[in-house]
Amino acid sequence: MLAELQDPMDISSLRELVEQEIESVLELPQVCEPLRSAVRYAVLGGGKRIRPLFVLGLAIDIGRDPLDVLHRAVALELIHCSTLVHDDLPALDDDDFRRNQPSCHKKFGEATALLAGDFLIGLAQQCVLSVRSGVSDTLGAKCSRLLAQSFCDVCEGQQIDILEHVSIEEILSLHMKKTATLFRAALAFSVIGHLQETKLFPLAEELGNAVGMYFQAADDFIDAYGGTKDRGRPESSDVKNERITLFSKENEEAGERLLTQHEEEVERALASFLAQLPTKTELPIFSQLMGQLELRVAEVRKRLLNSVSTQ
Repeated sequence: MLAELQDPMDISSLRELVEQEIESVLELPQVCEPLRSAVRYAVLGGGKRIRPLFVLGLAIDIGRDPLDVLHRAVALELIHCSTLVHDDLPALDDDDFRRNQPSCHKKFGEATALLAGDFLIGLAQQCVLSVRSGVSDTLGAKCSRLLAQSFCDVCEGQQIDILEHVSIEEILSLHMKKTATLFRAALAFSVIGHLQETKLFPLAEELGNAVGMYFQAADDFIDAYGGTKDRGRPESSDVKNERITLFSKENEEAGERLLTQHEEEVERALASFLAQLPTKTELPIFSQLMGQLELRVAEVRKRLLNSVSTQ
């Protein structure tokens, strides 16, 4: 499979691999309308595919064929998209836009959007259990359990999110449940079935937690200071819903400190992971993906500083 990729170290090639598999999974010729269109709209309407890219990227970095983990990667993206559809509903975040286009419920109505989100949960489980020929069924079952637990964590995180949370500790607990859990699953998916799975699995989970916490802190920063293009919607949903975040006015200093702290935690977790791979001194695709996250923050920060300097 690696030979079929134009460049296995190129993120755009991996993203195309993910997109092709998602398109295949979402053909759904037997599914009635408008449910089929709503499901496809929810997943195919853009998105950076960050979580599946981390699955494939780390797998390749540790010497695996990406086809062995591709279904897991796509399943994770389907679960992620299901949570976005549900989050946008009026009962939760009440967002009219997602990825710079109308939210699923604005396009298809609340009832169909709700069903589309539910459908994606079931489809994700089918997908994660579709193991490649020659791959043990027990690996699919293990991934299915992990995916189910991760989804339960996200639901708990969403419940925390709609409650009043004002302390930094509560915000961090929310981030761990709602965001970090899917990054933890992503990197765990990369090592399930690896020859050194027993050693690497807990370290992959630790690394995934660190990446997820950094990602959410960065997302809060971008949501607070970025523009419509950065956020994927005209206004911050947190501001609209009057939610306290790491970068709300009263938390700005703590938010900056935690953003740096989370980045350092990624470096420490990465060092621990690499220590179990004596023939490896780096994880090049993983590092590229982290670099892209850091660049998004840097670009918003640069614009913010420029706007301040011209005032």
